[in-house]
Amino acid sequence: MLKKPLQRFFCRKHFYFLIAALCCSLVAFAQQPVTITGTVLDSLDATTLPGVSILVKGTPNGTQTDLNGKFSINVDPKAELIFRYIGYNEKSVIVGNQTNLIV
Repeated sequence: MLKKPLQRFFCRKHFYFLIAALCCSLVAFAQQPVTITGTVLDSLDATTLPGVSILVKGTPNGTQTDLNGKFSINVDPKAELIFRYIGYNEKSVIVGNQTNLIV
């Protein structure tokens, strides 16, 4: 049987407090999402491309460009964006510290 000081240390409320403290510290170190805006252009004549699919790699999250080829999406700074459009090659861009992209 454990001695009295050890029994106090291992009591339930100390255990729950320790778990809560660990969870809070993990949340504090998580990176906050950033809003990325941008425009998708045709590489030949620099016209904007409406309806380009933009997916965040490894997630189900994504968006599309509007009629002016513009988009906005909230992502983690370490995210990789995949741009897909019918008849064009797929392009991927790592966000990093960028907040405005021209693709």
